[in-house]
This record gives sequence, C-alpha cells and structure tokens, in this order.
Amino acid sequence: MKETIADRIVGAAIYILLTLILLAVLYPLVFVVSASISDPLSVSKGEMWLFPKDLSFIGYERIFSNPEIWTGYINTIVYTLVGTFLNLVMTIMAAYPLSRKDFRGAMS
Repeated sequence: MKETIADRIVGAAIYILLTLILLAVLYPLVFVVSASISDPLSVSKGEMWLFPKDLSFIGYERIFSNPEIWTGYINTIVYTLVGTFLNLVMTIMAAYPLSRKDFRGAMS
C-alpha cells in the first residue's frame, strides 16, 4: 500500500512530537547527572548548563561517607531478596493446584 502525502505529514508530526517529548524527559536526567559530578560552586552560580564543569566527586564522597546510606542500601537488598523469595514460594504454591485437573477439590 502506498503512503499518501497526509500519511507522511502525520508521520512527520508524530516523530517531531516524540522527539520533543524525548528531549523534555532526557534533559533533566542529563542535567542532574552532570550537576552531581560538577563542582558545587559552578552549579550554584549557574555556570554549568548541560555538561559537567570542573569535575568533582565531592557530593558522592559525602553521601557514601554517611553510614545511614549503607544501611538503606542493605535494607533495600534484603527486602528485595526476601520479598522476591516469598512471592515466588506463594506463586508456586498457588500454581500447583491450579495446574492439576485431578487435584482434590478442583472443579471439573
């Protein structure tokens, strides 16, 4: 089937709209990452726009020197592992009787 001029216009409009949405989503992410590895003084003065300026990892040094951050990471890992394990066990226990036609109490 051949594309009409209207189809091409709509396709171009969709690509332009999606590109604008992509830029609106990506710019803040890139800015935050760039600001996190830039010199804090450069960021607060507004000298950093998109790419890092005066590369500095002071913020990360301060964050990772805080023991509460490590406690939070450990809690997150434990909750994820235990939650996934319990979810898997409960799913298997529910799936077995549902998979058996001859299981006692099952509808025929």
